[in-house]
Amino acid sequence: PLLAPTWWHCAAAAAMANIDIMERENLPANAATVGAYFQKRLREIAADHPLVGEVRGEHLLAAVELSANRTTKEEFDLDLAVGPTLSKYAIEEGLIIRALPLSSAVSFSPPLVINEAEVDEVMARFGKALDRVTDKLVKDGTWKSQ
Repeated sequence: PLLAPTWWHCAAAAAMANIDIMERENLPANAATVGAYFQKRLREIAADHPLVGEVRGEHLLAAVELSANRTTKEEFDLDLAVGPTLSKYAIEEGLIIRALPLSSAVSFSPPLVINEAEVDEVMARFGKALDRVTDKLVKDGTWKSQ
């Protein structure tokens, strides 16, 4: 017979408890419903912002690609650290987003329990951080609005 270390059983029990909570709280349905709202709001913020080249994602997972030229999707020089700077500013605004490696993109992965009011708060904080990055790039003379 195959003998497994005791901790495997603990890990399996924790995973099963997690699945039970997700089913009881109907979190997959919330991710679909609130996720659609999340994607809509993120695209609204990005629609007219001069730094946003593209928004990708589905439900509660998303990435925002920042571009030096919105029309041509020209990438920022990685030495400018635009994605990490946006992530830093977002944290200062009380929002955790992740700068993606080797790009000027950031990603979102809010909790499955998020509601629409919280999505609105996320977007307000993201908008502030995005505007701060824009202001910094203009002030530093490294970017000019198209």
